[in-house]
Amino acid sequence: MNMRPDMYPEFVLACEAVANLAALRAGEKVCIMADLGVEPEVIYALFATARLRKAHAYLCMIEEYEEWTVPEIIASSVSNADVVFHSWPSAEGAFGRKWRKEKGQRWIGFGDCRTLERFVGEATRIPLPILSELVKKTWSIIDHGEKTFDIQISDRNGTDLALSLSREEVDHLHLDRRWQGKLAADEPGTRATLPSPHGPNLFHTGVGVFNETINGVVANGGSFGSSGGAVIANGMLFIGEAGAEFDARGYLDAYDAETGKHLWRRYTTAGPEDKGHATWEPRTAYEHGGGSTWITGSYDPELDLMYWGTGNAAPWNTRYRGKDSLYSASVIAVRPKTGEIAWHYQFTPDDSFDFDGVNENVIADIKVDGALRKVILHADRNGFFYVIDRTNGKLLRAFPFGKVNWASHVDLKTGRPVETDIRSRLIAGEEVELWPAFGVKNWAQMSFNPHNGLVYMNTINFPQMFKLVPIDYKAGTRYTGAESRAFPRAPGDDAEGFQVALDPLTGKFKWQNKLTDFVSQSGMLSTAGGLVFTGRMTGEFEALDENTGKLLWRFQTGSGVNAPPVTYPYKGRQYITVVSGLAGDSRGRKAAATVPAGGAVWTFAVMN
Repeated sequence: MNMRPDMYPEFVLACEAVANLAALRAGEKVCIMADLGVEPEVIYALFATARLRKAHAYLCMIEEYEEWTVPEIIASSVSNADVVFHSWPSAEGAFGRKWRKEKGQRWIGFGDCRTLERFVGEATRIPLPILSELVKKTWSIIDHGEKTFDIQISDRNGTDLALSLSREEVDHLHLDRRWQGKLAADEPGTRATLPSPHGPNLFHTGVGVFNETINGVVANGGSFGSSGGAVIANGMLFIGEAGAEFDARGYLDAYDAETGKHLWRRYTTAGPEDKGHATWEPRTAYEHGGGSTWITGSYDPELDLMYWGTGNAAPWNTRYRGKDSLYSASVIAVRPKTGEIAWHYQFTPDDSFDFDGVNENVIADIKVDGALRKVILHADRNGFFYVIDRTNGKLLRAFPFGKVNWASHVDLKTGRPVETDIRSRLIAGEEVELWPAFGVKNWAQMSFNPHNGLVYMNTINFPQMFKLVPIDYKAGTRYTGAESRAFPRAPGDDAEGFQVALDPLTGKFKWQNKLTDFVSQSGMLSTAGGLVFTGRMTGEFEALDENTGKLLWRFQTGSGVNAPPVTYPYKGRQYITVVSGLAGDSRGRKAAATVPAGGAVWTFAVMN
């Protein structure tokens, strides 16, 4: 193992602390379930931890991890363990709960300690009794029996954070054994995390719901965050949120760009005040119904409208919310001054497949049937490409741009997809083969070239086996009601995805380049100079011919290119900038076996 001699004392202390966290006992069987993004030194450390308590450790490595997908060989290995160390974030879901419940296994997640530096860090080595006292001390302040409890946190740096907890919410918090000072997995069927969360961390996943205010801005919900960039227009700043899988209610916020004053909040699940409220059944389902706005929207200064995509409805299992579930899986046209929805178009009514409608809405003026139309172009995760009149939301074009089996086509008159029997089979309890699995296109941004009328993007070619399962609502925890597993493509189909040039009016491809190593999560950038720039997860940054897709130039960045490139002029020269570094999702972890980790910013000058 590559470890400096001066690190050895910290290494020993960390192993002892982790052994206490897992409550390891002599003779126990310890399964170390790690993905390829974990440093070998960390795996060595976990073996050393088991050896410290005379337990017997064994290793399960997996080349590729897809959420909720567990190969049979891994499941068999895990089933024999008393204690499981895992690096998978979603192992806390149905798979982990099954074994903890049925066999009383104790599970310890170490996804935040994938490097030796993190494993031996101070956060790992803090003694559990001290952390436990911190937690209980924090709880003694909160749990005082009043109807509501408000916490105000301020500091000299300008932080102004308040938590307002109702009595019901406080009671729910205390159900989490962490808040009872029980941080170790020392009882059958319990779990813990490495490093252990401490008392003041009220935002820990699974703690519960609360109302949060930052600088006077109220944010209702469960577990949510923000993953998209802000839009600034007319002196205002607009930002969305993420968290549809964790009981959040989606929304879009507007702030004064100069002062930070909160101006309005537009919820993206239709409540009692909205015309679309009747599309939720039961009527209270909207309160934690998803529809998150986790990809950045687009602003049209001419029409003074902002177009923002919304995510999947929650839970995915439609039995728990019924009907169309507006405004999930949609694009909403929002008036910036008020937050009013001028119009909406729903890509996937009653989304049961995790088909977020958040992908970018590209603003364009193009001729449709001989007339110049103001449109948005949208390549949806559901596998259909849309051309929509951005003045009124009228659907102009819709066609599949990859393999789709949940719907045959989109009816241009009604705007609704014409579904196959996939949904009815799902509702009947059947496991179905679903195309697409992760969207024919996900968040990797596309580009429209107004000079030739083509759209350029990276696409995905994956199926999955998909099944709806029962679910109990528990605030702050994963809320899907579905399970999936990987499903192989047809023999001879070696395409992970494609680089494509697409005619948005006909649905025909001008060209396609097959991706056989990994999908690309990099955006595409087209330029007036006839070049298209994009990246690959294997580290290459490429320039392609816009008309043929032919590779013109390639540069190895040293790590995966999973970001969109940008271009800008400076002193008469055109420059291209892109960030490289492995992605953090399952496909990025798969690439970690062959692609170096690391991150860098690269800037290239385009030669005249």
